[in-house]
Amino acid sequence: MTRFRDEIGIGQPEPANWTGFAESVRSAAAADRRAFTEQTPSNEPLDAVALVRQQERRLSARIAALRYVATAFTRLLPDLTEQQRKVANERFSLILEVL
Repeated sequence: MTRFRDEIGIGQPEPANWTGFAESVRSAAAADRRAFTEQTPSNEPLDAVALVRQQERRLSARIAALRYVATAFTRLLPDLTEQQRKVANERFSLILEVL
């Protein structure tokens, strides 16, 4: 987040929606990690259907995380200058690396 903030050129005071955006990315990344490290209760090997269901839950969690971050990013954009918006859009891949 620090690298993304620095590349955009956000200084002090931070725009009103920056904190919400940063928290949404951190929260979404944590939820995504939890979903992808989920173990089966018994640690037994899963059959094919259970594997598919597990993958479905993991991907659903990832989609929810991406939507959460996209909503917060949309709220942040009006707080940025035109140049900051341009850089933020170009460098958004840094955020996707966190997720």
